Amino acid sequence: LPRRDTGIVYGTVTAIVNGQTVPVAGALVALVPKGIQLPTGPELPPPPLDMTVGQIVSAMQNPVKGIKGKMHPDNGHHWRRPLFTFTKADGSYELTGVPAGEYTAIAFKRGFGRDEKDISVPPNGRVEVNFVLRASFGIVRGKVTDAETGQPIKEALVFAICWGDPWFIWDGWEADDDHPDYWVRPIPLLSRHNGHGHGSGGHGGNRPTMPVPPPMPIIKPPVRTGTLTDADGNYQLLLPAGEYFISAVKEGYEWQGVQVTVEEGQTVTVNFSLSKIQPLPDLSGISVELLVKPQVRLGEMVTMQLKVRNNGNRPVTLTFTNPPEADFVVMTEDGSEIWRWSHGKVFIMGGINTLVVPPPVVLRPGDEKEYEVEWDQKDNDGNPVPAGTYLVQGILNTTPPIATEVKPLQIVP
Repeated sequence: LPRRDTGIVYGTVTAIVNGQTVPVAGALVALVPKGIQLPTGPELPPPPLDMTVGQIVSAMQNPVKGIKGKMHPDNGHHWRRPLFTFTKADGSYELTGVPAGEYTAIAFKRGFGRDEKDISVPPNGRVEVNFVLRASFGIVRGKVTDAETGQPIKEALVFAICWGDPWFIWDGWEADDDHPDYWVRPIPLLSRHNGHGHGSGGHGGNRPTMPVPPPMPIIKPPVRTGTLTDADGNYQLLLPAGEYFISAVKEGYEWQGVQVTVEEGQTVTVNFSLSKIQPLPDLSGISVELLVKPQVRLGEMVTMQLKVRNNGNRPVTLTFTNPPEADFVVMTEDGSEIWRWSHGKVFIMGGINTLVVPPPVVLRPGDEKEYEVEWDQKDNDGNPVPAGTYLVQGILNTTPPIATEVKPLQIVP
């Protein structure tokens, strides 16, 4: 049965941004009953007017308790029901079942500010309460262009993530050598086989990666916003003051991002130059087989061979991500790497510190190419390994890399 001693509070939350009135989505609207004086102390949040969003929500979802767990004498049914909501996309909100009484109505959103009004809710009545916030933003604007042609890119997504937001996937970004202070997230390169593949290819560990920021405090609301570039490649974002990671994304291009400090009332220009993603070659007709003896004696040289064959009916061009063309890995039974053929080897041109990327290899139908190395049964630190069972894997450093199935290797005394 409907209660007769409750009313409805409804309205809108707007903000003045750059001289224009715009709706505010996701703003917190809360009703704090008057006449309830919350005690302060180490176990309780401060009074309502000084509460953060998280503290208001927490207080309204739980009965108010006094010091040492005693119920506060002013604790009534008002605080036993969560009298708060969040605005919809058009800035509207509605609170139903509000017990009749006197309230302080609060509207708040980070960056847009806060507005308060004293209201009275009559039994079985409707009360309209509209809030107008005063936004305090910084502006990030710029242009997104094609790195090869310099032409603007239309409808590229430019989004901002508050630095440290645990929602964002921070790993997988690498330093962009062509654009200082920028990062790129390239195409993921996957191994042909699951299990003990080494993943993204190469001899690893030599390319700088973006540091993982510390987790964001849970009381701090996240900021995640984005926009699309116009026909001229231009974009603009309004952001509260703080640290952000601004990224530009467009299908067919590598992602690019940069860390930006946004200050209130200031404009920061961030331009993006995106590189096109080269289509991956079809390597479905290529077979990669590892040949190694299943058993050797302790101290004996171990010969490993990698046989690459084109089983298709058309030529295939193998392109390589970095040296060497082929690599070999020895692991313990639990998959921990103890030796890699390329470990400690330097593949650079004489006189300059530049990696030599192997030239492409063309395999006609039926063609084969072999790679062979020897292992002296020492780990990457030069220490002899004991007798036991090990796992061996070969990797062809193509784009994408191809890893063979893992084969067991038993070293006997």
